[in-house]
Amino acid sequence: MQLLDDAGYLDIDGDGYRETPDGEEIDLTFIYYTGRPEQQIVVEAMQAECMELGIKITPQVYDSQTVMDLLKSGDYDLCCVSINIMNIGDPESHLTTYFTSDGTYNSFGFRNAEFDAIVEELSATSDADARVELVKEAEQILMDESVCIYFCYPIMNFVTTSNVSGITSTPADYYWVSEETDIQ
Repeated sequence: MQLLDDAGYLDIDGDGYRETPDGEEIDLTFIYYTGRPEQQIVVEAMQAECMELGIKITPQVYDSQTVMDLLKSGDYDLCCVSINIMNIGDPESHLTTYFTSDGTYNSFGFRNAEFDAIVEELSATSDADARVELVKEAEQILMDESVCIYFCYPIMNFVTTSNVSGITSTPADYYWVSEETDIQ
């Protein structure tokens, strides 16, 4: 809180929330979608933590397509989305779509010529080991520049009838049925 105080973000009007140094209300919209129930929990937890700091967050829930449209347009302050690359098994599409300078969903304006060059090289490389190294280089740039904040990997709960066994929740959040799955 001291950092906010020192930067001039104070609760000037006494409503419990900070204003900018120019006296403007801070009210961050945090968008999420209904298709993932854990997102509401994440957004509400973030709202509660920020309230402790005197920062107001207003959640706005939409259907998933609306959130993706808002993500593309950049018309939000905070956005909670679940992105899964396990169904394709290769992060190239994810890196291109969300993080290259002209990526479809790069609404936060991340621009890094070195990153773009690595992803371009990745798209032209078929050697599996070389691709892994290129992905690591690209991911390191994303981490070094703190492009996104990854909140969590949700734990899924499954309810099945007593004749089903071997359903497993993993951080991959995609493959629940495996060679271990059995139906009696």
